[in-house]
Amino acid sequence: MSRTVDATANPLIPRPTPGVIALIVTLTVAYAAQLLAIRAGAGEFVSALMLYPDQAALGGRLWQPFTSLLLHDPTSVGHLLNNALMLWLFGTTLEQQRGRRWLITTFVTCGVAGAVATVFIGGLLHLVMPDTQFDSVWNSPVVGASGGALGLLVSWIAIHWGQKINLFLFGLMKAQTFGLVVVAIEILVALSYDGTSSTSHFGGMGMGFLIGRGLWPPRNPRKMLAKRQHAKTHDR
Repeated sequence: MSRTVDATANPLIPRPTPGVIALIVTLTVAYAAQLLAIRAGAGEFVSALMLYPDQAALGGRLWQPFTSLLLHDPTSVGHLLNNALMLWLFGTTLEQQRGRRWLITTFVTCGVAGAVATVFIGGLLHLVMPDTQFDSVWNSPVVGASGGALGLLVSWIAIHWGQKINLFLFGLMKAQTFGLVVVAIEILVALSYDGTSSTSHFGGMGMGFLIGRGLWPPRNPRKMLAKRQHAKTHDR
């Protein structure tokens, strides 16, 4: 699949692609099923699908990093809508450039990477800072596809790294500048008290950057060097 992109990337109101539609429909149906299950008295079953870092690491509930991606905050529809909006605006372009399989694989990989980051950092904070507010990361439930959605957003930024983009009220800017804005916002969110799982966000964003820059999955160093030399020769 070609990496060639337009000189000026513009994700403003794109027409959603089949893969993006499939992801949004899946998340919406899962959210509706989650709400119905809670109202039907199956709250314990839903809770078992959420990510509890201590349970996933010590209790053997290894499915939680995956199933938690399908769940969202039952008290806020905006949680789902925000992730769906990111999928629509940035996932559409990525699917057009890289294909449906790449889109879905990257979404899941970034989401799971965010969950793994939450488990790892939660365990580390539990050991270093027990009985503090930081320790709550270790045993608090985490739900949502934000790690996957933000991973796709950062992958989009990484792919369009040196190009000018036009984003809503931000105006014309380079992709890496927009990336700094996203990171700054996430840092402020991490410092706030709104209950957002910033570890999942940053874990998904980090994986998205690696995938977007072609650094994940790891490849044979000789093949990577040969590919770079071929690209330089082609540019010349």
